[in-house]
Amino acid sequence: MTLHTGFISALYGSNCVIGSETGDGNVCQHELNALKAVTNVRLVLDREKLSRYNPQNDVWLQDLSALAWIKDSGIKFRLAHFYGGPYFATFEYLATQGTKLVVTMPAHKRKLSIEEHERWYGTYPFIHVKDDSLFQVYTRHVALAGVVIAPSANSRQAIIEDMGVSSEKIVIVPHGCDVPQKVEPIPEKFQVLFLSQAGADKGIPYLVQAWGKLAYSDAELVFVGAGTDHLDGVIKALAVAGKFRLLGRVEDVNKVYSEASVLVLPSVNEGFGITALEAMAHGRPVIVAGGAGSHDVVRNGQDGFIVPIRDPEAIAEKIDWLKNNPDRLREMGKEARRTARKYSWDKIEKHYQEVYASTCYE
Repeated sequence: MTLHTGFISALYGSNCVIGSETGDGNVCQHELNALKAVTNVRLVLDREKLSRYNPQNDVWLQDLSALAWIKDSGIKFRLAHFYGGPYFATFEYLATQGTKLVVTMPAHKRKLSIEEHERWYGTYPFIHVKDDSLFQVYTRHVALAGVVIAPSANSRQAIIEDMGVSSEKIVIVPHGCDVPQKVEPIPEKFQVLFLSQAGADKGIPYLVQAWGKLAYSDAELVFVGAGTDHLDGVIKALAVAGKFRLLGRVEDVNKVYSEASVLVLPSVNEGFGITALEAMAHGRPVIVAGGAGSHDVVRNGQDGFIVPIRDPEAIAEKIDWLKNNPDRLREMGKEARRTARKYSWDKIEKHYQEVYASTCYE
């Protein structure tokens, strides 16, 4: 079943900077690409447009800003796809117009996120998620959607348990990656990479503890991503030994993938974790905690390892095994690249197109 561009008037909305290098911005760009391929996208609501009515980027005014843009446009949309929330007023209005509604929710499990923030920072900063009543308001639009897209089984479960959404409405469309035509071989010098924005539920303390236990003198753990250049305090508190390098944000992520032997994503709670798939596309095996949704794509023991959350010993064991088995490390890297090809963005965009077709013709 195929939609035809020009016949279906569509809307795409997100408070992200669409097309930015962040995970959300990247995903939104490919969702929008897919929507443009099969419909006539008449309006795109991104952070810049939404700031017209919401200059402070207030989470609650985001919904009313989107609604104002839609009413001002005077367009009757047949299909609307929004990323995240909250958008209850917007969805309620579109539903009265007969618009088919799709929403992507890269949901985290509330309980785990709150626990990790309070454990390491003493408090949880997002009141609209922590407070039950506010969270119900924040996610009310999800119940109005005809289709809810989750990027992983973890997110799907969170949507069911925390938002009360029927499982029949949820479709899993994993995130994708760009697969380089050529990649550098895994270097002789062993190097472990963490690449993600620093955050309380990314599992960074458990990785630091694992690396401190290993205490290698001939290898280093490199942290890359926004906020990772400020992890000195965590390292001093949790690791008695080990070589660390803190790079923060970098211009060329391909370079850091090429210099790495393995990527570790120890997330306690994350909707997907796209950097695991990107590392695999560069021919690097990964060690992924079960809290990262990207563990869905990892074949345990073949192209990487899946470890329990909050388990420094398990992380250390897998790192040590890879370091001491360089031939298997390289074989797993080749398998990781084969796996990543199954999740190239062109293939994932086709999944989105199938969702739009089934939604419009249900």
